[in-house]
Amino acid sequence: MCKVIAICNQKGGVSKTTTTANLGVGLVRAGKKVLVIDADPQGNLSQSLGIENPDELEIALPNIMDIAKTQFEMKEIKLSQNYRFRNNPNMLRLDKNIRQIAQSYFNGTFQNSELAQIPFFYGITHEDECQFIINKIISLKYNYPDQKITVLFKQRGPDVSILQEYLANNDIDYFYGMFKDDDIEYVRFHNKCAEKLIQAFGIKKNITNKALEKYANSIKNIYSSDNTSITKSLIILLDALVNKIKTDYSDLLPDERYDLLQDIFENKQLKQSMEYVNAQVILSTVHGAKGLEWDHVIIADIEPWIFPSFSVCGDCENRFNKGATCSVPNLYNDTFRQKYIDELSAFYVAVTRAKKQVYFSASTTRYNNNREQKQSKSSCFISLPGINASQNQIID
Repeated sequence: MCKVIAICNQKGGVSKTTTTANLGVGLVRAGKKVLVIDADPQGNLSQSLGIENPDELEIALPNIMDIAKTQFEMKEIKLSQNYRFRNNPNMLRLDKNIRQIAQSYFNGTFQNSELAQIPFFYGITHEDECQFIINKIISLKYNYPDQKITVLFKQRGPDVSILQEYLANNDIDYFYGMFKDDDIEYVRFHNKCAEKLIQAFGIKKNITNKALEKYANSIKNIYSSDNTSITKSLIILLDALVNKIKTDYSDLLPDERYDLLQDIFENKQLKQSMEYVNAQVILSTVHGAKGLEWDHVIIADIEPWIFPSFSVCGDCENRFNKGATCSVPNLYNDTFRQKYIDELSAFYVAVTRAKKQVYFSASTTRYNNNREQKQSKSSCFISLPGINASQNQIID
């Protein structure tokens, strides 16, 4: 008799793909016949099992429903709302409107819906924008002392450094989570943790709470003289992960703890513990925040050439237009359309990290990588239909 095993979780980066692949391989080695179904539109599992370009498959789950609707006259049923926001009407409208834009705005079938009201600060200089972010953080900390606040940036750059200076000048403690998957320090730290894990537990795999603490301390000793921002943050993430395993995962068997840690280190997933750090204020990239959520999210630098990225704005027909805000572009060919939709998807990820409220900010100037000040304006994302980003409107 066939046995069905479903691996699912609403969060990204929690090892669904790795668990499925290893479980499938393990069952095959045990003599079982295994069918593995990749239900993720990104096709990561398919790539893990040897299919180099899953997007080029003629029939796959992302498009099989379209084929079935045509051949079998199947009726499509869609959820009308994101139930994460069922008690938050404004965030529910924002979630719904952005999804509708991606699905129907650019083919002319978008239907006007109720506006999502989003507070938006538009400063003259980036320093003005940083001061707004500081003021908003202070206000949120005072009004909601038990709630988490995250500032998201599309990318690292001088703008992040300036905000760090403002945070320090205002004695605001924060967690620095602005690392990328390919940062040398980020990769090496994971490799070292994996190496020490094998050395400490590779034979018996018997990880008790006491042994887990001893292991974490051995990693800290290795990096005791390294005071870089990334390394200090990675140590904090390791502590958060250890505490999470000791409390929320206390029912795991010792060898299951080993497998969990091994999976996290091999797949460079320590950043997924950002949600568990004690800091009330967190700085993160949009990419690093995928799968995580906080009470309040401030998205900074919503400006052309940043959000959307250079690759989109460089090909946009509106790039030379004057005005305080970029207009939503005409998606004039399939290549540009896909690039824009990809950036819109990243924007959707950013805004939906907030459980209670998201805030937008931008300025009329930006800094390039040489810290030279350039003219800027607010992004076309601010002009998306269904979003009323009222300038300087503050919602507490």
